[in-house]
Amino acid sequence: MSYNDLRNAVGTIQNVDLRNPGKIYFKDNYIFIVEELKGIHVFDNINPASPVKKTFIRLPGVNDISISGSTMYADSYVDLVVLDVEDVNNIHEVGRMADILPYTVPETANTKLPMAYIDKDRGVVIDWEQRTIKEKVNLNPPNILFTGITVESTAGSTRINLMLLEHHRVLAAVELEPADQWPGSALKIIFYIWLINQP
Repeated sequence: MSYNDLRNAVGTIQNVDLRNPGKIYFKDNYIFIVEELKGIHVFDNINPASPVKKTFIRLPGVNDISISGSTMYADSYVDLVVLDVEDVNNIHEVGRMADILPYTVPETANTKLPMAYIDKDRGVVIDWEQRTIKEKVNLNPPNILFTGITVESTAGSTRINLMLLEHHRVLAAVELEPADQWPGSALKIIFYIWLINQP
């Protein structure tokens, strides 16, 4: 969602079901229930035995709210939004502090999946979509040049450096350390791999 759309999304609508409730706030005769990242449900609680749904405040990115007098403060992704809730039939935005909160993204169902690059300049992330991506892989052997071995010795420790190049670009570097630095193994091997962009 673009920042412009985010900052023009606040409004009230009717007939929105409670699906993913979050924070609940009691104020006078009203109950405000956060619908995670979507908005805020408003209920008339004059009769606690049978609360009446009044309206839904559309507010993307909301997780937390607080009310002082007739003023509500709520987060909206990176913004802090100020709402006038004195008249629940005419709730409206009266102020906003843009880009005051940390940039966050919704949680994913599977945290082990890789996450796509996020361009924060384009707006906020409102949801995730899982996709299977097919990519063409070059199966031809790369033109790899072995550049040789260098030996470094400092304070009794010897380090052996090997480096491979592909078309004069670093493909992999390997560091080997002797067993006296790592008891129980002949060598400590550290691999550094760089992703190579094909020309």
